[in-house]
Amino acid sequence: KFILKRYFLQFYNFLFILSPWVIFAAMLQFHFQSFLPYQGIFKGQFPFDYRTVMDLFVMTLFIVFFVGVLSDSILINKAKIPLILWLGIFLLVIAGILQIFLQEVYEPVLNAPFEYFRSLFLYPIIFVLLLYKTLKKEIIEKIVVSYIIMVGVFAILALIQHFFGIFPGEQQDFTGRLVWPFVDYITLKSSSANWAAFFATPALIISFIQGVNLFIKKDFSWKFWLLLITGILSAAVVYLTQSYGAYAAIFLTLSFFLFRRFNFKKFIILFLLLVIAGGGIYLLQKTSY
Repeated sequence: KFILKRYFLQFYNFLFILSPWVIFAAMLQFHFQSFLPYQGIFKGQFPFDYRTVMDLFVMTLFIVFFVGVLSDSILINKAKIPLILWLGIFLLVIAGILQIFLQEVYEPVLNAPFEYFRSLFLYPIIFVLLLYKTLKKEIIEKIVVSYIIMVGVFAILALIQHFFGIFPGEQQDFTGRLVWPFVDYITLKSSSANWAAFFATPALIISFIQGVNLFIKKDFSWKFWLLLITGILSAAVVYLTQSYGAYAAIFLTLSFFLFRRFNFKKFIILFLLLVIAGGGIYLLQKTSY
């Protein structure tokens, strides 16, 4: 019985470690469903009316969680959820409810705003709460590594598509920005670089912060080189998306990190270098669309 509980817990932890790749698979299904086999199993009568890989994953995670709790294979820890996280959840729920009532509905392309609420608001909240209350630190670290590797693979594919155009979908939008994997359902043309920016920006921030911490410790293990490579690839993707929102997120987050990590004198020097880098990117892209 003890061995069965241990294997059940290992399977539960593995689902979380696998989760970044589920996001990758869901992205492929969402954008390239017409190119993938067995889509008839998932699809309904409307373009957005289908069960996604993400739906199946969250459903499986829910079932495993409840069975694990009932069998005492999975224990809920005593760590209190911080007020800032509850506030974030509250704001997300409010934003999701507003989205349901205010989002325009276009038949048959977009007929259920609740699908956005489910996928973009409800699923992340459930995932974070389960992660916070049931996982140990070493599992969370493995999730981060899994995510970093996933984004590295995504960045390589996105850059290959942008420069060589060998995958389904467009190489760039009409302004020249990197857009893979976006494919519009109606025209099969690209129209947004945001998808690529969403994938690459968090990985770039995590790679930079953890990479700097390892560099200060002079820890040049495989993890350092993984963070360095992924950071460079992610930076290239973000640069080619020309996403001002991503630039702002990166600049503010790294500024705050440098302020917390270094003394004031070093912070000023590093902050100025960050400003110079940002100014250089602006000068290179200011004449673009």
